[in-house]
Amino acid sequence: MAHIEYTGSIFSSRTQLLRRLQERQTKAQGDALVQVRYDFVLWYPHASAIVIKYQ
Repeated sequence: MAHIEYTGSIFSSRTQLLRRLQERQTKAQGDALVQVRYDFVLWYPHASAIVIKYQ
């Protein structure tokens, strides 16, 4: 289990943020993304999630 985050540029959409989270999920060798949250840090979109690896 791991916590991952990504902050995009002003023009990043939610699908782009999710794609970046999925790329980090594969780097962490995780199986599932859960509790995906979208937020803003100042005016930059921010996404975070928890990566779970099944045994």
